[in-house]
Amino acid sequence: MPDRDEKGRFLVGHGQPGPGRPPIYDEALNTRAYQLALAGKTDEQIAEIFSIHVSTLYHWKSLYPAFSEAFKNGREIADGEAAHAAHIAINGGIVREQRVYRDAQGNILKTIETTKEVPPDPSAAMKWLELRARGLWARKTEEPRPDDPNAITDVRNLSDEELAERRAQLAARRAAEKE
Repeated sequence: MPDRDEKGRFLVGHGQPGPGRPPIYDEALNTRAYQLALAGKTDEQIAEIFSIHVSTLYHWKSLYPAFSEAFKNGREIADGEAAHAAHIAINGGIVREQRVYRDAQGNILKTIETTKEVPPDPSAAMKWLELRARGLWARKTEEPRPDDPNAITDVRNLSDEELAERRAQLAARRAAEKE
């Protein structure tokens, strides 16, 4: 057998399929991957939809450039549309909407296009700033004051004396609440 070595193994480039099950990758999956990425699905969710392990999905992305490109294009369009919607929500703007009315058979009866003014949303602006410039705009959480009797304290950092004092404070507060 000229396409095998002395141990009976196939030589590289022999043209015969190797061991294992046949791959289930098909170029039709590129379109489906694009649609799922556009819908905002994660790699893990897409792998589950394709009934494959996520590592197989990553392998396909590295092996098939068109498959990887489908993901990239879908995510870029989705991200662009989300950024545009966020921009309108933050700054306000004019949005055109189209309503299509159909009969029971699905035939179009009429189409109405309306223009709607969207006012700026300050909470959307804050969320955008919190995400884009975290160091400057992230909400600060206040640290509890050490002398606050209602503050939850990490007792691992207390000395024995401080722990005994904290127990006495809590016991006195519980006794006062029962009265």
